[in-house]
Amino acid sequence: MTLCLTFTQSGIIPATGEKPAEIPLDPFRLREQLRIRDMPILQAQAALALVRHPSREAEAIVRQELQQLEEEATFLSIASAVGIERDIRFRDELFRSLTAGRQAVRQAGAEALSIQLDQSLLDRLKDSLIDPRLALSTRTLCAWTLGRSGRKGAVEPLLFALHRESGELKEAVFEALATLTGQELGGDPELWTAWWSRHKNLTNERWLEMRLAHQVVKNARLESELDASRNRALRLLQDLYSRQNATERLAYLPGLLEQTDPALRNQAAIWCAEALAVTEPASAKPLGILLLRLSHDADTSVARSATEGLGRVNDNAAWQRLIQIAKSPSVPLRVAAIRGLSQQARLPSNQEGIVRRRIVNPILKGLEDPAIEVVVEAAEDLGSLGLPEAVPILGHLLLHPEDAVRKISAQAMERVANPSSIETILKAMDDPQPLVRFSLVGALARILSQKALISSTDLMRLQSRLEVVLLRDGDPGVRARAATAMGETGNPAMLGFLWRAASSSEDRRVQEKAWASMIEVLAQAAQPPLILEWDKTLAAANQPQKRLTLFVEVSARWQKRSDAKTILTPLQEPLIQVALEQKKWQMALGPLRDLLATKTSEQLSLKILGYWLDACEFALMEGNATEALKLLQEVEPLLGKNNALAQRAMNLAKKARVP
Repeated sequence: MTLCLTFTQSGIIPATGEKPAEIPLDPFRLREQLRIRDMPILQAQAALALVRHPSREAEAIVRQELQQLEEEATFLSIASAVGIERDIRFRDELFRSLTAGRQAVRQAGAEALSIQLDQSLLDRLKDSLIDPRLALSTRTLCAWTLGRSGRKGAVEPLLFALHRESGELKEAVFEALATLTGQELGGDPELWTAWWSRHKNLTNERWLEMRLAHQVVKNARLESELDASRNRALRLLQDLYSRQNATERLAYLPGLLEQTDPALRNQAAIWCAEALAVTEPASAKPLGILLLRLSHDADTSVARSATEGLGRVNDNAAWQRLIQIAKSPSVPLRVAAIRGLSQQARLPSNQEGIVRRRIVNPILKGLEDPAIEVVVEAAEDLGSLGLPEAVPILGHLLLHPEDAVRKISAQAMERVANPSSIETILKAMDDPQPLVRFSLVGALARILSQKALISSTDLMRLQSRLEVVLLRDGDPGVRARAATAMGETGNPAMLGFLWRAASSSEDRRVQEKAWASMIEVLAQAAQPPLILEWDKTLAAANQPQKRLTLFVEVSARWQKRSDAKTILTPLQEPLIQVALEQKKWQMALGPLRDLLATKTSEQLSLKILGYWLDACEFALMEGNATEALKLLQEVEPLLGKNNALAQRAMNLAKKARVP
């Protein structure tokens, strides 16, 4: 039969994650293990097992070890175990330790006694406290033990000594009273006596309530001071690190792993990850080793930072460790592992098929995790990786009861959607969350961009659904996204629906997106007659600004085409007319120059020159006489001398020269 214990002297399992060993119940074997000084965890376990052991042999061993005061490590383990168990069998041995020569031994004995204080021990401590034959250090420790006990009965022995003693011992009694009562009454014995007269009739329950209130306030103060000290230490560490060069930093980082403050180790993990981004591959290996060590840290925040940093380590051990952490019982660590694996999947060295599958599989399994945080992270990472194998699982998550999961799944689907996900997306389009519908509209647009893979029936279904969303969805953001998606598909059949959204009393965002999509569709269609037809529609709707925008935007896009000259020619004169109607003469100059440089009939040439003079006149009306003169000089050779256009040009030149 064996007994497994997890007690340590500090009460904390060390950062190495070392598992407690199994302790055999044979007391003599326990005694041998108790003497293994370089294994403090095993030593503490053996001490606790001996104190708990019911046999007389074990009790004798404990007494013997408590009497060997020169064996400090062994005594500390046994005394701590006796205190934890509140075992009163060994009071005599502990009491004798108060006179030991070593401070650590005396302190350990006093701590064990303070936990098990009763009336008999109280009387014994009182007698020792006022016994002048004992050493001052022993009497001071008796006062400390009484103050540390927290018992109401310890007040009177301390007050008794307060009126009898002086000097250093009296100061020790004052400190013990302050610790015991939570009061700061200074060094006046009369104040303490008056306070006790008001509180000595308190019940034990009321006394403990008062003590608890004091401890709560004290703990809050100490925690605040500790946090402030830790923050100062962290700032000093950051300042020191910032002053070092890259080589010095690489040499400095390993020492931070031994820091007892988790915040400092966490900072080390963050610095290691940051250093990987700017370090040569040859120097990156030590950083990866540090992150691997820190990923085993007992503090979750440290392990999480190190786990995320492992995503940047270009090494097989890194992604294998991440796969292991992805199975951790800790949700934050699983989230960090999924994030790290997604980074590993992007590294060039991990693109080989088998390796990539091993890295990606834990991310896919993360979508089935019971913790929402892990599911959200996995969905987001799969979307960013663009993995098609994630599509079926993401489609299933679109029906998840949690809003956050559906939002992230829809965002991921927007990046990986393909024709196989059409049915799933259409079913999810009725989601109550606008952000979900917004992303799903993007997913439909992505599928529509793959026209070669979609049947004509599905194409019509998707386009019809976008039209329904544009006209009926309750959220303007979703309607605006649908308008954009319709523009991305480039289907002229949708122009009517887009015009309804752009010209109705719609939300401003929807109007702007619908109009931008109309221009995009018309530009992609590359059909001049279609442009002219919509120009008539805009003119009938009294939309002069949209007419000009239509011609300018479409012309700008068509300029990049190989057949630009052919398809732009029918738009040049309408563009000139619309621009001059709105007195935007600068926009008309480009098409006018193109037409003047083209061989045309005499009648058309005269018409173009008339437009040119209109532009000059508008320039004069704006007060831009210099530009007007330049424009007149540019076409002077084409005007001739004895016609109406030449006379008009002369009149404009005179106006331009008049100051």
